[in-house]
Parts: sequence; structure tokens; C-alpha cells
Amino acid sequence: MKSFARNLFSLLSADIVRRLLGFASVAYLARILGTEAFGSINIGFAVLSYGIMVSSMGLAHLGAREIAKGAPDDVVSDFLSLRLVFAGATVTIIMSGSLLLISDTTTGLVVSVFSLSIFAYALLIEWYFVGKEQMGIMGIGRVTSPVLYLLLVVILVRSPGDILWVAGAGVMGDLLFAGVLLRKFRKGGGSLTFRIRPAAWRSMLKQSLPIAVGSILAQFTVNYPPIALAILKSNADVGIFSAASKIVFYLLMVDRVIAPLLLPALTRWQGISPDMLSNRIGETMRWLVLVGMPIALGGTLLAQPLVALVFGTEYLAAADVFRIFIWYFFLTIFNSVYSNAFIALGRYKTYGYMMFASAAMYVVAVTTFTMSFGSMGTAFGVILSEGVTLLILHFQMKKICTLTVPKGLGKVILSSVLMALAVELTSAVNVLLVTLVGAAVYGVCMIAIGAVTTREIINLVRRA
Repeated sequence: MKSFARNLFSLLSADIVRRLLGFASVAYLARILGTEAFGSINIGFAVLSYGIMVSSMGLAHLGAREIAKGAPDDVVSDFLSLRLVFAGATVTIIMSGSLLLISDTTTGLVVSVFSLSIFAYALLIEWYFVGKEQMGIMGIGRVTSPVLYLLLVVILVRSPGDILWVAGAGVMGDLLFAGVLLRKFRKGGGSLTFRIRPAAWRSMLKQSLPIAVGSILAQFTVNYPPIALAILKSNADVGIFSAASKIVFYLLMVDRVIAPLLLPALTRWQGISPDMLSNRIGETMRWLVLVGMPIALGGTLLAQPLVALVFGTEYLAAADVFRIFIWYFFLTIFNSVYSNAFIALGRYKTYGYMMFASAAMYVVAVTTFTMSFGSMGTAFGVILSEGVTLLILHFQMKKICTLTVPKGLGKVILSSVLMALAVELTSAVNVLLVTLVGAAVYGVCMIAIGAVTTREIINLVRRA
């Protein structure tokens, strides 16, 4: 059996570095560009995310699952060829639409340049290495890309007038990531050819379309909030919301690391027995509670000093948004487990229907609360929708396998409350020191009251 622990360490260490580099890039750009130009950049990122999802058509998830089931390496050419075709069509539509429909010329150009990264993502074969459970090379690619991006941003972006260089740097970083993985694939004996195979493409799309619908709708829910703010409020409001959400998305390294591991692992577990799948889902949920609860609670308490530290006093309005939006982190890490479980089980249509319901809730809730309460309302709408989505996924999963309340939940809550008291008592000192104090108190309490033991940690690593 592949080493889940080794893969976890590879991706975790790489993603910590990646997040820190990305964090530095965002903090630098927020201070250099100001709220309005920073908002334009985040609109560009949002549209790019939609473009990536649409052009992927669920093929990355399907490819990872097929490779995990033992498909030959020559299917990579089929997947890449089809994705390049979709990428070309998507980029054409985005460029035409952004230049014709976006009234602000600069924002339209930013969106157009960012869209070129869709070609890089079409060539990105992370999904192949996910299926093979070879995460080491993915870690290397995930680090080299943000290094190049940060260097280019610092060198080329010195004022709001340099905003297009931000998009250009992003494209070059994404191309480097794709190139690293393609080179590794070729060195491992793989061959790539562009080939048009209508029959094979139809078969692939028939399987991937339900995944594509679910993935597009899921991505829609992530990127709809800044779009809604841009339409209903202003670019400055987008900048305030984006400052708060960026911190949360960087905390989501937990989700970014675990998600690629879950799909092949869940595929293996459900192949062994339903009981194995139920037990591992329950165990995964338990560890996510252990990690997620203190982060969400601590972020709520330290919102203002964290925002000021990262973005400066110009963005202090984002602190109130962050206090609400930090709970998106807590909810979405559980949603990722359920989503990957449905895909691993081949329940593509069920997954698609649930994501459609989720997207509909997002549109209604985010639009309604944004109109009434601005960026804080946007954050509340996201949390409400994500919570309802989690309930839907949970009850649908209960129809498939047995789910129980995570072991020791009460002890985790007690440890989190004690951590919160320690944070409040030391809140007058530096925020980084307070964070360390809170983490230490939480860890000691967890061990002292038996919420987790060293033996459990050792057994977790051994079983992985």
C-alpha cells in the first residue's frame, strides 16, 4: 500500500512554503496597488478560476481516478489533447467577453492576460501523479511556481500602473509548474502526442461531465462573492473582502494538502470494504476537527491584529469580514472529504445534483446579504451556504455508509475554549507571540485531558 504519511509530509511541507510565498506576494501587492487595483486583481483571479474549471470539464478528477485504478500511461495524451481543445475555446470566450463587457479597460485587460494561464492548467498533469500517489514531484512544482511569481512581482510591480505585470507573472509561474511535471513524466518514460480521437473523447466526457458540473458549481460558489461585490458594490469592497478571504484561503493548506491524497485513498478503501471506508472517513473527520476548531476560533479572536500585520491599517475594515469568513475554513475542509468520497465511489450524478443545490443557495444568500450589508453580508452569506451544503453532503453520505460523531468532540471543544481564554489574556502582546501561546495551550490541554494521545498519533502514521 502506498505511504499516505509520506505523501502527506511531501505535500504539507511544500504547501507550507507555497503558502508563505503566496502570502508574501499578496501582502506586497495589497500595499503597492491599493484597495481598488487589488480588487481588480482578485476579479481576474476569480474569472481565471471559473475558466480553469470550465476548460477542465472534470477530466482531472476522472484522470486521477482512472490512473489510480491502473489505466496505462498513454491515456495521458488523450486527456491533455482534449483539455487543450477546451482551453483554446475558453480563453477565446473570456478574452472576447472581458474586452467587450467589462467597462473598466484595465480590469478587462487584467482578466484577459490572466486567462492565458488556462493553457498552463490544461498541460498540468498533477492528476496523473495524484493517481500514482507520487506526491514528491508535485511538491517541487508547487514551490517553484510561487518562487518565480514572487520574484517577478517584486521586480516588475512598483505602482498601481504596473497591474498587468501581476497577471503576466501569474501566467509564467503556472507555465513553470506545468513544465516541471511534464518533464518528470517524460523522464519516467512517458510519451505525449496531440491526437484527436472523437470516440475516446466522447467516452471520457460521458464519465466526466457530472464531475465537471459539480466542480464548476463548487468553484462558482468560491468565486461568486467577489463577483457579486464587484457588481453590487465597488472594486474597493472587493479589495476589502479579498484581503480577509486571502488569509483564510492560505490557511486552507490543510484542505489543499489532504484533498489530492483523499481521492486515490478513498478509492482504495472502498475497494477493500464498506466498513473500511466508514472507519477511515470517520477518522479523517476527527483529525480535521482537531486541527480546524482551534484555527477557526483563534482567527475569530485575532482578526484585527492579523489583518493589520499582513495588509496594513488601510485594510482594517477587513477584520470584521475575517471574523465571519474564517469559519468557511472550518466548514469547507469537511465538505472536501465528502466530495472526494462521492467521486471515489463513482456517485458522479449525486455529486453534481448536490453541487447544483449548493450553488443555488450561494447565489441567493450571497446576493441578498451583499445588497443589504456589503462585504460583511457577503461573508455571512458564504458561511450560511457552506453550512447548509455540509448538512446536505452529510445526510447523503449517511445513505451510503455509517457515520458517527467524531470521537472526543467534547474534549476538543473544551481545549479550544481554554485556548481562547489564554489568547484573550495575552492579547495585548504581539500577535505572533499570542498565536504561539494559544497553540501551546491547546496542545497541552489536548494531551492532558485525553483528547488525543501520542500512541494515536504514532498509530495514525503507521496505518497510513
